[in-house]
Amino acid sequence: MTNNIPQRIIDIVGENVKFEVVDIGCSQNLVYRIKDNYYLKISSNKNDLLRNEADRIKWLQNKLPVPCIIDYFEDKDEKQYLLTSALLGTMAHLAVCDIPNTVRLLANGLRQFHCVSIIDCPFDETSKTKGYKTDDLVLTHGDYCLPNVLIDLQKNVVDGFVDLGQVGICDRLWDFALVKTSLERNFGNGEKWFELLWREYGLKEEPDREKIEYYQMLDALS
Repeated sequence: MTNNIPQRIIDIVGENVKFEVVDIGCSQNLVYRIKDNYYLKISSNKNDLLRNEADRIKWLQNKLPVPCIIDYFEDKDEKQYLLTSALLGTMAHLAVCDIPNTVRLLANGLRQFHCVSIIDCPFDETSKTKGYKTDDLVLTHGDYCLPNVLIDLQKNVVDGFVDLGQVGICDRLWDFALVKTSLERNFGNGEKWFELLWREYGLKEEPDREKIEYYQMLDALS
């Protein structure tokens, strides 16, 4: 398994360790879990996806519970490698023993993200809304799906956030659109769980369902 892993990575994680392929989600990168300590992402194309994620993780340090970057580099073939620390917690889509509380924690995590100040945020993601105007700009996760939120039901806390390559300033409802899709996909009865999430998040007005559906369509086409 380690034949194609650069020696630079092996020197950090150790010899003869297991590289477990992670195939949850729709990542365009090859993802490995290494022991319980690290995650390694390897770009499969010549693009800036991992560079974007590395930049965002650095900016999010001390703002939100996110992984730490252990190493990031490009090889001579322009393939990118991102090695991060592993966070504690259970991916939210696996926390099915108490779905109502899982949804409450998802709402809590969304509030945490959206409360981060965007005054000095260098990442503008408003183009993904394809011209849909909004004055309600916040720091969005960009891919707020259940596998990207780590929770602890026993302690009733959000442990952290992963897959951060699309973090940036955008319409608040972008994250709501993606989590609505993810709730339906993972738990079924998506409308019921979305209504609970909306209430727990704390917004007084009714959700703009037309805009949410439009954002869901844009995400499905991307």
